[in-house]
Amino acid sequence: MRTTLHVLILLLGSWGWSTGYAAQQCTTPDSSVLSSIVRIAGDDGSTGSGVVIASNRVLTAAHVLSEARTVYIGYDGTFKEARMVLIDEENDLALLEAPTGGLPPLRIATRDMQINDRVWAAGYPRAGELTVTPGVVERDDGSTLHTSAEIDSGDSGGGLIGCQDGSHILAGMLRGYGAIKREEGYVKIANYSASVTARNISEFILVSSILAANGTIEMR
Repeated sequence: MRTTLHVLILLLGSWGWSTGYAAQQCTTPDSSVLSSIVRIAGDDGSTGSGVVIASNRVLTAAHVLSEARTVYIGYDGTFKEARMVLIDEENDLALLEAPTGGLPPLRIATRDMQINDRVWAAGYPRAGELTVTPGVVERDDGSTLHTSAEIDSGDSGGGLIGCQDGSHILAGMLRGYGAIKREEGYVKIANYSASVTARNISEFILVSSILAANGTIEMR
């Protein structure tokens, strides 16, 4: 059963989001962290990236799957069919149920990221190999983290990885990059990406848990 969530109830945001903390530094994410980033593919030919956030639960961008009827996640050289559980089109979030095997979930940030915090964008651009690009947080407008980590088509749904308390965390979900319109078409802006904030991701996951508890959606 596919449930679409058009508007999130922002009153659910009474989490302990704090400001002014000093983030402990992390090194570039290694394979133990990056194994949480998976490929996403649709039967319509669409491709993107996703993040394992819990056992058999994968987060990705809703726009990647807007035309797909069947969705797959890919890791270890194979693709497995996934079930669409919940979509929030406004915030471009989609939750999938799929067998994730022993892939480790990436913990969602419990605090706001701060300006100039280091981040790494991880995804599968243009359905190619996993890439990781470094950057820093430049702005948080409440629903979107703007960073200098460059991404490309296919990275959507991937992880914006940050550091809190000396450990890597999911600071956001990669949503898109900027472009300037020219006479010859659109030119991508270098060293820029936009991500859904961890705050909105947590609210989305909380809503899915509430709907599951009420029997509105099936969560196994």
